[in-house]
Amino acid sequence: MANSRVPVPPEVQTQVLTASKRRCCLCYYLNHNHTERKGQIAHLNKDTSNPAFENLVWLCFEHHDQYDSRTSQSKGYIPEEVRTYRDRLYRELGVPLAKPSEPAKTPSKVESIEVLPDELKTVVKNAGGALDYLFDPWRFRPWPEVQRFLFPYKAKNRCDGICLVERLFLRDGRVATICHQIMDSPGLSVTNAIEELAFQICVRFKIRPADLVVIDYYPHRNSHKESNYSLVSFQRYPPNSMFDGPSWQNMSDEDWRDLGLRPRGKRRSLPDARA
Repeated sequence: MANSRVPVPPEVQTQVLTASKRRCCLCYYLNHNHTERKGQIAHLNKDTSNPAFENLVWLCFEHHDQYDSRTSQSKGYIPEEVRTYRDRLYRELGVPLAKPSEPAKTPSKVESIEVLPDELKTVVKNAGGALDYLFDPWRFRPWPEVQRFLFPYKAKNRCDGICLVERLFLRDGRVATICHQIMDSPGLSVTNAIEELAFQICVRFKIRPADLVVIDYYPHRNSHKESNYSLVSFQRYPPNSMFDGPSWQNMSDEDWRDLGLRPRGKRRSLPDARA
């Protein structure tokens, strides 16, 4: 059954228009057209019942039609491809994201049990506390011998996401973490959440901020000469401040070798959550 269309609230429309400055991200990076474009607000996941800012993008008429069209022969634009170009555009334009809303109160264990359907509530209460662990916060345990982790993270606009984090222990004692955007991540992208993500990586893996090397895996590049990997540096970082002022440097083979790592090239698709 088709999704029930929900109108995009005026304040959300304003956020999309001002964030994009009416630049179509596909024109911007695929056609090198950096001018204002006539167009429409499109839904990234093509679910018109979800008018959230993170699910919306400004596209010119031509690219909007191509994005919404189904093709049987040629490969059409995919949601993560458009999302990546949109996030890159926002980053380049330097437009701040929507202000975070007030955080929701976390329900207590008793409150969580009470809202269960009667059948499940009965099972939990009859277990005499043996099932109470199901209502504890999700815990992350980084096993030392495991290199790649699915990594849920908090985001500044409260659209929390999940990515794939790869840990590489460098010869000089630092730890390189490659942050991969994954398919169907529900929240703010790795690129736009990189400051908070760096902080949470330090917390969960117990890494000193000065020993952290952050590499952003960027799934789509316009130029075949560019790598999909960018080395992220920060102007400010703990203990003096939160990670702040990020900049991205496209990684060359020499950059990989300077870290003592084998150079990596391009990947053709995003990691899947099932990886």
